[in-house]
Amino acid sequence: MTRFPRIRRALRVTPSVPAAIAIIVLCALTGAALRWSISTLAPTLLFVTFHPLVLICTLLAGWRAGAVCAVISGLLAVAFFTPDNAPGLFTAPGELGGFVAFLLADSVIIATGNSLRNTVRALDDAVHLSDKLNQELQHRVGNSLAVVQAVARQSARGRTTQEFLPVFEERMQALARASRYLGAGPGLVCDVRKLVEEGCSAFLGAGNIAMDGPDCRVSTDSCIPLVMALHELCTNAVKHGALSVPEGRVQVSWRMAEGGRQVLLTWQEAGGPPVTAPKRRGLGSAVLRAQSGLAAVDLAYDPAGLRCTILIDGAATAH
Repeated sequence: MTRFPRIRRALRVTPSVPAAIAIIVLCALTGAALRWSISTLAPTLLFVTFHPLVLICTLLAGWRAGAVCAVISGLLAVAFFTPDNAPGLFTAPGELGGFVAFLLADSVIIATGNSLRNTVRALDDAVHLSDKLNQELQHRVGNSLAVVQAVARQSARGRTTQEFLPVFEERMQALARASRYLGAGPGLVCDVRKLVEEGCSAFLGAGNIAMDGPDCRVSTDSCIPLVMALHELCTNAVKHGALSVPEGRVQVSWRMAEGGRQVLLTWQEAGGPPVTAPKRRGLGSAVLRAQSGLAAVDLAYDPAGLRCTILIDGAATAH
């Protein structure tokens, strides 16, 4: 079927009512014309030329059109090609029985044709879905590799080889946990609370991180960027911020925004050392920024505590 793209496209189209009527009439008349052309050669074979046209009609317009075409074809055959030319329909012996037998035979043809039509359409849909999933996979893998590159580059900056490896491994573990969401298909959603727990999983033991927000979900595209952003915020807080001291606290809260179409997540630190803006760009240039899945990311270096707000599109309440 891949060698005949026009036929495949024709089988995929669901014709309008006028188009279906035109197909029915054309197939029935074509069958009648072919039957007339062999009248002298096979005068007793009333229905032989109509069977393939009923199949073609079914393939192009569906089983309903095929059924109508079969009835019309049978009536044409009985009305115009009966050998004894008896006046009226079903007046000659055997006409009614032949008509019923024709309809029964064509019901099998119609069922077969409709099954073939549905199979071709299902296979074509599967090919399109496979192409779409392949493109989606390439896109996500490309994004993940870009994050890995940024993690490696920024983890190595200012560190010795011995210092680099533990930092890099820790961040790769966070990426590995987040990458589990790559298995989710397009259109699936992720629970925000679980994402927050995933992103902060390595830092929850001390009890310094509090979470608060409604049950809601975001699209799969937002899962990995959000988990990586939260993990980086935790890492920075442990090294320089609120989680670097016993009395420090972090509040992670989220709420629905824009009529439930977005989630606004806030990371607020308190009780830690005075916060100052960094003198050089770190991993935040790669993960703490607006990107695919995160509509907006804003960092506020308040001396009392770092504040980060993340706006996520494609939100929905959890059911």
